[in-house]
Amino acid sequence: MEKLYTLKEAKKLLGVTTRTIQRWDKQG
Repeated sequence: MEKLYTLKEAKKLLGVTTRTIQRWDKQG
């Protein structure tokens, strides 16, 4: 089961920046 999060939610949960999340997204 995989829940999709908004960038804002993910940033809050993971404690990372939006830029970091965007980098992960580009890396696949």
